[in-house]
Amino acid sequence: MCKLWYSIAVSTPGLWNLIVINDTTPLSKIDVWLKRSGSVVLEVVIDISAGVEPDKLAAIGDRLLGHVQRLQTFECQVAGEGAMKAITMFMRGHSLPSLRKLGLNDETDDYQDDADEEEIETPILDLFSKSVLLPQLAEVSLWSTAIHLQQIPSANLLKLELSYIPRRRSLPLDNFWD
Repeated sequence: MCKLWYSIAVSTPGLWNLIVINDTTPLSKIDVWLKRSGSVVLEVVIDISAGVEPDKLAAIGDRLLGHVQRLQTFECQVAGEGAMKAITMFMRGHSLPSLRKLGLNDETDDYQDDADEEEIETPILDLFSKSVLLPQLAEVSLWSTAIHLQQIPSANLLKLELSYIPRRRSLPLDNFWD
């Protein structure tokens, strides 16, 4: 690629709005991509398998924190105890005015489906508190992800997908909506 085309590519924010992060993505690259994306809306896809340190997941979240207002799509697939909580910590308590699509997939497979009702955990994610503004949210997909479903804003919701939420990690149906 010649210097002219390189310069055009680097200075065109729309070419940098899709950020795909995997196990081997250096944090420094995430910083560069976010900077090059300027102020355009972001589509962030995270696909990280088991074995990644929670500190790295938190560091990814820290980098995204300054750009939370620009998130249009956030899809996250992680595995490992506490991984989903670590990677989504940056969204808690923040309004996400551009977010249209949220997909969370916790691939951790060591949860027991036959646990007693008393052992149902408090959902690990509390992303949808009443004070958080999500005016554009239209699609939510949750795979094996414990979340306070009754707090999902439904005004513009067109698609809600729930796949395999083990009993131990979910709430009874009567707790989903008021």
